[in-house]
Amino acid sequence: MKPDWISPKRTAVLIIDCQVDFGAPDGEMARRGSDMSAPQAALTNAVALVDAARTAGVAVIFVRLITNPAAESTVIREARARQGEDGPDLCVEGTHGADFFAAIAASRSAAQS
Repeated sequence: MKPDWISPKRTAVLIIDCQVDFGAPDGEMARRGSDMSAPQAALTNAVALVDAARTAGVAVIFVRLITNPAAESTVIREARARQGEDGPDLCVEGTHGADFFAAIAASRSAAQS
């Protein structure tokens, strides 16, 4: 492997689904009874990773899930029914649950200013 294959100019860090519904104490997964200690630890590590990547000049890309229950296909509705998912959707467009965690949002905002 050549050293420049993993250079900051050719590398990116992807931060995926660091959203309220997936790991915040007030998110939907917590309301469903999931333990939020692992997501909270992962968030701390993600913020440190973002900071280190930026210091190294590596691009950071933030990706999140946005759902719209009114636009769900028949296939998705059927899959949810088979899995016994009758609770609210996760990361619904326009809701607090779809927001990035506050620490991730701050990291994201810092890059845009």
